[in-house]
Amino acid sequence: MTDRARDAIEGRLDPADLTPEERSVYYDLLEDVMANPTPEQIEFARQRGMEPGAVGYDDNGRLVRRLADGSLEEVDERRDAPAVGRENLFRRQLRPQK
Repeated sequence: MTDRARDAIEGRLDPADLTPEERSVYYDLLEDVMANPTPEQIEFARQRGMEPGAVGYDDNGRLVRRLADGSLEEVDERRDAPAVGRENLFRRQLRPQK
């Protein structure tokens, strides 16, 4: 059961194909993976955060967008989030491309 859940975590198996029991293990593993990024994932997120248009939270907890000149602009979550794409806020910065 753990092998199939790990395969899903590593992208070799669609999580939708897991049994309910395997899915429970999958979510436990996913929680651990998300809480403990590798140095490579941290560096990937750092580099992506330097690209113009990147969106994330700064050290003060403010939602910000990287501008073309490298500066940061605070984003009003209530007003601007639909344009930013809430769904992509985390995916863009946490999920390395293969």
